[in-house]
Amino acid sequence: GDTTADGKIARYLRQSPNDLEMILARIGIWQRTGRDFDIRRFLQRLSLTDIGGRPEQRVRLAALICHYGEISRGLEYGYSVLMDNWDKPQVHLAYQGLIFLNDGIGEVIPSADVIAENTVVCLLTDSGERQYRIEKEKHIYFEDERVSPESDLASILIGKKKGDKFKLREYIGSKPVDICWIKPVYLDALHKSLEQFNVRFPLANGLQRFTFDPNAPDPMEDIRAITKSCAEANQRILEEYRLKGIPLSFAAAIIRKDPLDVWSGLPEINMEFQVCRGFLSEREDALQTISKHEKRGCILDAITLLVVRRLGVEKAVTAVCGPIYTSQSVIDLLVSRAMIARQNVGKEQGFLAWRQERLFFEEYNQKTIKNIADEREKEASWARSVAIIAPSMPKVDLSLNARRIIDMFGQAVCDSAIAANGNDLLLISEDMGYRVWSAATFKIPTTWLQPVLISARNEGHISVDEYCEVINLLVLSGHTFISLDPYCLMHQARKDNFFVTNEFSRLLRMVGGASADLNINSGVLSTFFNMLLKECSDDLKFKRIASEAFHAITKGRQEDQRQIIGLILKRVE
Repeated sequence: GDTTADGKIARYLRQSPNDLEMILARIGIWQRTGRDFDIRRFLQRLSLTDIGGRPEQRVRLAALICHYGEISRGLEYGYSVLMDNWDKPQVHLAYQGLIFLNDGIGEVIPSADVIAENTVVCLLTDSGERQYRIEKEKHIYFEDERVSPESDLASILIGKKKGDKFKLREYIGSKPVDICWIKPVYLDALHKSLEQFNVRFPLANGLQRFTFDPNAPDPMEDIRAITKSCAEANQRILEEYRLKGIPLSFAAAIIRKDPLDVWSGLPEINMEFQVCRGFLSEREDALQTISKHEKRGCILDAITLLVVRRLGVEKAVTAVCGPIYTSQSVIDLLVSRAMIARQNVGKEQGFLAWRQERLFFEEYNQKTIKNIADEREKEASWARSVAIIAPSMPKVDLSLNARRIIDMFGQAVCDSAIAANGNDLLLISEDMGYRVWSAATFKIPTTWLQPVLISARNEGHISVDEYCEVINLLVLSGHTFISLDPYCLMHQARKDNFFVTNEFSRLLRMVGGASADLNINSGVLSTFFNMLLKECSDDLKFKRIASEAFHAITKGRQEDQRQIIGLILKRVE
């Protein structure tokens, strides 16, 4: 997150031009600022034979070379690294990504209609199948299959086609061999990698292999079983989130999804986003924390940053808390999502899911795919224009607990808290579990958006109607337990012309339930009824709203129904 990092890296690379981690770091900085021309020129000048570093990072470099125009060069380099590191699962995954995520790969992989240099051929002999790789370069693995293009065997094979029958040697009793298939070496490496991965690396996370036989009685049997198993595993993790309040970003890391996707997907599985406990004392403590911090700046995690954008309250947050910061990893996430979404435009896209005990498939139309790409690019651009990047450097060495969390879930999920600690910033996070963990681990001040917006309303940075609109939107989007006041309920009643719409009913349900604070919430309803009586002249509409409100606040408390309603009515003028 250091704003001077590019200059420092440039000076370092002048001394150590082959340091791969620094090369990738510099390319990453340039990607975030749209310096594509500089990236292309930089990659063209790299001497790949001199580059060291971890093999999976070298394949990542190969993928970048492909992405920025030199597809053949990148493919050859990535293949070479894989063939020398066949025993490393991360290299396989990187090579698979290089092939699948670069659209132009298919155009540069040579045709394999005939046997030629850089092809693999499978021969069916009287003793079984034999494979030969016709290539000059020597690699650590599959050397027993390699055949030099200048060898006698290669001279016999080159030029032959699939289905040809011929004799490798002319002697009495020799039998012909058949050519079963021919593949480019790059494609053969991909196929072998995919076929062997799950067995060779049983503890590694990778692509899941399944069988689809259109002629089988149930062609989807394998896909259905795998999809169901994955969905149930993910559901178990999210149940841990719901029941124990672990940070949602931690849960997302466990199921290997980005936190924004998991957050936006919670309504699909009828799970609420846990923002706070909803107690008055909790809000009062947060308001005091905001006041004590004296507008010295705040840092937002990925979810909260996007919530601020969608609500359009960045000016209010800045007015109350000072400049908005975020971590470099949040910007990286938004940029990555935008890049992937843009690459998907023009492709067929869809998803498989397990819902209501059956396999569910949805295919996106091109308009939807383009809209997603446009929106994600706007999100990334907005974030870069609104938020300052705060270096994720703690004041002191990380505790053992923090290091364990980073080892389990990755550095990115901790960056916002670390940056808050290192830069004396107020952490604003809608994720209650993340706030609790951050405050306990790094001893930093934390809050969520509603207290910030309450302060903004009280200080005149937003109007009462603006406050009510954004709070109601948060509640309707599944953020719990956001506190509603009579003005929020009245705002929605006016908006719905005093009809009990689905949205209004959902807001009223938030004031009730077995865990609701009856003393506070009965007062909210009493004041709301007093306001409603002054504005709603339709007696039937008033009674319908009152009935819905009474039902909401007494839900789960039927034995106290009379006392609760009586408590409310005593305060109604």
